Amino acid sequence: MAPASSMPATSEPTSSPTTAPTTEPPPTAPAATSPPDRDQITEAEMADMELARTALITLEDFPDGWVEEPDTDDDDDPATEAFEEQFDACLDRDDDDRVGDDLEDLAVSTGDFHPAENESTSVSHEVVLARDEATAVAAMAEVTIDGAEPCLAEVIRSFYVASFAEDPELTAIDIGEVAVTRTENEREPDLAVGVLLEIPLTIDEETISQFLEILYQRQGRALSELSFSSFGAPFSRDGYMALSDEAAIGLATIGS
Repeated sequence: MAPASSMPATSEPTSSPTTAPTTEPPPTAPAATSPPDRDQITEAEMADMELARTALITLEDFPDGWVEEPDTDDDDDPATEAFEEQFDACLDRDDDDRVGDDLEDLAVSTGDFHPAENESTSVSHEVVLARDEATAVAAMAEVTIDGAEPCLAEVIRSFYVASFAEDPELTAIDIGEVAVTRTENEREPDLAVGVLLEIPLTIDEETISQFLEILYQRQGRALSELSFSSFGAPFSRDGYMALSDEAAIGLATIGS
């Protein structure tokens, strides 16, 4: 997990917003994120990764008409690295101090889920099993680190300006914590923190907001990061609750 420092999507809103453009067409078949170099992780960690994969949400958790496509983001992309470096600098934090970074190589994730006819709305999910509960607790603490919200707003602003050939006009970026409400579910996580970002963009005299919502959950040594992206309005609350419940159930199964 990379709490509070995940690089936002760079979708350019038009009259029909779409997800971030890619330089190469994605593979035709959905696929989960590939595991890291197996020579660098232990057999026990590999077993944890396979167990974590069972806790990921699946296409069956979505309404009819949704599809899953591979995640084409590259964590080693220079833009991603620059984003993380700027965020650390704003927090006056050494990048070696991030507990979440130590878990990234062990994380498993879904592809991008979106309605077949509406790529401007998408959902993705990442799960990781830390070596122990103390490590998972420390990683969750990074989600609410002091100063994270203003730093994230500052870095996102510079990231968006650098991402467009013609600089968009960016009004104030609104970042706030989301009250995590649930349906009746006996498998409550030990901790759940929701963050909602509203990023108003004005391009060619048209203004539209991109909403990025991230729900972090922890159960024992298991961690979950559920991400929602949409344009014009936040993700459906009913859908948010249903998917957060499924993620919590998955964590309870593997984290206790």
